[in-house]
Amino acid sequence: MEFAKLFFANISTLFTLTYLANLAHKYMMVRLPAELRRAAFVLLAVLAGWTSIYYGNNLFPGVIFDLRFIPIIVAPLFVRSPLEIVSIGVGIGLARLSFGLNYAAWVGALNPILLSLLCAYLNNRFLREQRSFFYRMSLIALAVNLLNVIVLATIGVLPAAVYLSTVVPHTFPLCLFFSFFFVFLLRDFQKDYIRSVELNAANRKLEQQLRIIREGTDELMKTKGELEKKASELELSSKYKSEFLSTISHELRTPLNSVLVLSEMLAENQSGGLNAEELQFASIIHTSGKEMLEMVTSLLDLTNVEAGKLLAEPGEVNMGELQAVLGRLYAPVAAEKRILYEVEAYPGLPAILPTDERKLQQILKNLISNAFKFIESGFVRLTIRPASPLEVLRTESERPIGEWIAFSVADSGPGIPAEQQSLIFEAFRQGDGALTRRYGGIGLGLSVAREFARLLGGFIRLESEPGRGSVFTLYLPRFTLEPPKSPAG
Repeated sequence: MEFAKLFFANISTLFTLTYLANLAHKYMMVRLPAELRRAAFVLLAVLAGWTSIYYGNNLFPGVIFDLRFIPIIVAPLFVRSPLEIVSIGVGIGLARLSFGLNYAAWVGALNPILLSLLCAYLNNRFLREQRSFFYRMSLIALAVNLLNVIVLATIGVLPAAVYLSTVVPHTFPLCLFFSFFFVFLLRDFQKDYIRSVELNAANRKLEQQLRIIREGTDELMKTKGELEKKASELELSSKYKSEFLSTISHELRTPLNSVLVLSEMLAENQSGGLNAEELQFASIIHTSGKEMLEMVTSLLDLTNVEAGKLLAEPGEVNMGELQAVLGRLYAPVAAEKRILYEVEAYPGLPAILPTDERKLQQILKNLISNAFKFIESGFVRLTIRPASPLEVLRTESERPIGEWIAFSVADSGPGIPAEQQSLIFEAFRQGDGALTRRYGGIGLGLSVAREFARLLGGFIRLESEPGRGSVFTLYLPRFTLEPPKSPAG
């Protein structure tokens, strides 16, 4: 009866320690690094072994029966390293020596060390062979219990015959039963342990990712602030530039107009006091002044458009008169350069086009003048025709479907490479720096033409290949449309 009481006290103590270990793991150990968790389990297993010895049954003087080997059997559930399993056996062996130093104590200290060596070996082997949990732990439990019997029968205090006939029949089945019982009981704890470890690792990873995201967000906010500051500075700089160019353009027009009037009066030579050479000088001054005035006017128009000060003035354009004016205007230039110049209108055009006449003429003049500037022989052709909605949508997919008019200026000039076609519409840019030096100009004509086209609710498309000339096409709606907002607005 006393044996049963002590045996079940031993079992109850192990149950209690198991439960307390599970609570400690859930709320304390799970937060520790993996190395500290394993070290804590080793200490806890040694404590369980010592407690089992403390509540063990004294079969004979100095001979204690207990379940100190149970922590060794369940160790592979929580630790994988053979060294850690052996450390548990060594710790329990040293714990046995704390209850007295005699032959039985030394046997009791050596026994768990041998059992832990066997357990570590079998566990390592079964893991390499990728055995199932049931197979691995069942064989470990059986092998450790058998070795326990063999060691005690061989070097124990009791004679082997006495031990095998009187003790083993009672203790071996119970030890084997509780070995399996604790293995499968702690299996659930192990699963919870693994889930907790994985969840803790996932939480740490998430925290790390959140920290990286926060750092990235802070960096983005900082970059955003810097970009907003630079954008504000650029906007202010652009505003100052536009105001400066607008002011300087106004200031230049007054003296230029005076130069033009005076040079024209000199060229008329009403008094007859100028010789032929002086008349030629006056004509050159007048022509150069007109070119400069055109540049200043283009510059003023561009700055006003960018600043949102220039708006389209609704009106009506007589298409027949427009064709005649443009034909007469450039006929002398074509004759002087010996270039074929044609103005062609297709059938189906409206007689009147509702749009801003001055801006439409300015666009076409800029396109035609540009064509004449860069051509030395061949042709310049202005074609006015109805444009199909599909043609417009192919170029500008966001444009509304409706009736459109296309004004195409084609030439047989040198053509424009594809990589330079987007640059030529920028202010103060021409396709090639060599062209600026050769043909002059400040690169405003196409910029003004594009901005005016936007004001009129249209757009310009360029088709060109080097050596095959260029075609600039202005598309305008047949009926007045709301112009799109400019980038500046």
